[in-house]
Amino acid sequence: MAAAAPPPRLVTRIVLEFMIDVLATATRAHGGDIKAMVVFMAIQHANIECVEIDPGRPGGGFGAFLDDDLRRPITTHALAQSVSLPPPETCRRYVQRLLAAGYCRRIDERGLIVLGAVLAGEPFADAVDSTQVAFVRMLRAMHAVGFDVFAAAALHRGLPEPTVTLAPESMRLAL
Repeated sequence: MAAAAPPPRLVTRIVLEFMIDVLATATRAHGGDIKAMVVFMAIQHANIECVEIDPGRPGGGFGAFLDDDLRRPITTHALAQSVSLPPPETCRRYVQRLLAAGYCRRIDERGLIVLGAVLAGEPFADAVDSTQVAFVRMLRAMHAVGFDVFAAAALHRGLPEPTVTLAPESMRLAL
């Protein structure tokens, strides 16, 4: 007989604790400015969302870091739409601050990218490490309360591929 699923409120609490940990860590990397953190993360996400993780290659195909020439730039206009910071000028101001701090670079008229070297340096390397620690802590808590990640994935996305595993470095970069 299968174990009963944990109460949804307990699962929600565990996930919220993870989210708060990640947001607090990421916001500290931006001097406590949550809007700057959101804009930075949106640029970073847009840059790499087009790249597929390849479990057959070391580091999932990312190596130590994704090569900057593989990052897809995002325009300030598309960025403003993606983060919904009204008015769009607010997003432009944050982009200017990130550019001035050296956290991102404008690639011609194509848009903005976050460089791999920026992510490898402080304070972002610590934020990535802290995110991985928080993620593993969340997974352990979910397991402890009987939450079956694979069963949940099967319900919502079809059966998970059991042969796909992420090495620690790949998981760290994916986070």
